[in-house]
Amino acid sequence: MTEKKEKQMEQLFRANYERMYRLAFALLHDNEEARDVVSDVFSKLWEHDVKEETASSYLMQSVKNACLNLIAQKKRDERLQQLLPLEVEQDAQLEERWQATVHCIDHDLTPQTASVIRLCFGEQMSYKETAEELGISISAVNKHIVKGLRTLRDKLKDL
Repeated sequence: MTEKKEKQMEQLFRANYERMYRLAFALLHDNEEARDVVSDVFSKLWEHDVKEETASSYLMQSVKNACLNLIAQKKRDERLQQLLPLEVEQDAQLEERWQATVHCIDHDLTPQTASVIRLCFGEQMSYKETAEELGISISAVNKHIVKGLRTLRDKLKDL
């Protein structure tokens, strides 16, 4: 790392941290998560070359996107937890429900929908990452998630 880049990063940090943190906190309502998001954005900036004149807007947009991705991930996790409420069930019931879920994913969903469910929930990939991995649009990923969760909910409602 060159001394010039270190100075540039320090200047960007000093000039933008407070705004970035306030944006992250406004979106997430959590101090720790807001700090983590801002730190992650700066870490990624460290790895990329961003022009000085666009760095400030790049940082703010990156914070916004990171926060929105985190919010979306939390919503996915909540939906999955509603589908499989872990803390209430005993081990045997949990195992039976898990096996039924896996069976449903393998046998009741289309191959594409099953792949989307596995990548988003199993691999915890974002919709964008899943879309790129499967060569489909983000909108298609969303449609597969909705379709897959609806099918799983219907098949597993009696368990």
